[in-house]
Amino acid sequence: MSPLADRVAVLVGGCFVLLAAAGLAGDAEPPATGLALSALATAALFAWLAIGIAALRAGPRGVIPRLGLGPGVLPWTAVVLLCLATLAWSNALDTLIELFRANERGTLAEIDRTLAGARGESLGLSLVGIALAAGTAEELFFRGLLQRGLERRLSGLRAAPALAIVLAALAFAAAHWDPVHSPAALALGLWLGLLAWLTGGVRAPIAAHVLNNCLAVLHAAFGVVLPVPAALLLPIELLVVGVALAVALRARPPPPTGNAAAESPHPLPTPEAGPGPGP
Repeated sequence: MSPLADRVAVLVGGCFVLLAAAGLAGDAEPPATGLALSALATAALFAWLAIGIAALRAGPRGVIPRLGLGPGVLPWTAVVLLCLATLAWSNALDTLIELFRANERGTLAEIDRTLAGARGESLGLSLVGIALAAGTAEELFFRGLLQRGLERRLSGLRAAPALAIVLAALAFAAAHWDPVHSPAALALGLWLGLLAWLTGGVRAPIAAHVLNNCLAVLHAAFGVVLPVPAALLLPIELLVVGVALAVALRARPPPPTGNAAAESPHPLPTPEAGPGPGP
């Protein structure tokens, strides 16, 4: 088959995956179970497309380096701090939504209402579908396939990494099309794209995305509310994000240049070179 036919086959196969899973989700009860199955369906599509297209374009290096699934360049302590900062960043976005009184409309509010009181099988399926599957598949597609691919294509530009982060985040926001959800997804996508760049791969964004979605599901299901005013909480959250970024930037090794780049046995990961030796 030609490369174009291969890509079409991957796309068509992904559509069949989505349609089959959506059919299972259509009549599911209670609503939380249907939401979880729908999330699984969408995740299956994104994972199918990411892995399928990466396999077609990976060449001899394989899918793992193409998607950035290998080890990164930061120590695990910095990665853990960035994952915790993701929760602070996400909660800061929720705080802003609340301050602008947009927390009662849009898909985010609808998801919260659907998951409210979820227990047992519904809660378990929600954690698998909305947290684990969606967080992993979306990062494989948007940060692994799209962002890394854009950075490779724009490699002649000095601002290639920043442009790739922004464009992938815009696509991520478009996939969550909603007047409230999309701006929040854009801000979260920019943060996750920065994590992918800082760590040199998608392991950290996947971990951060899954953790964030997991806590969001539990928060919606059990209705836990922090007894802290939003106006006071926001600066604390942003401080945590700033500290995590400072630590990560300090821990990130500089890219090798000149002869050092040619002789280094462990170059920083790039979309073509694959991951470096970090944890």
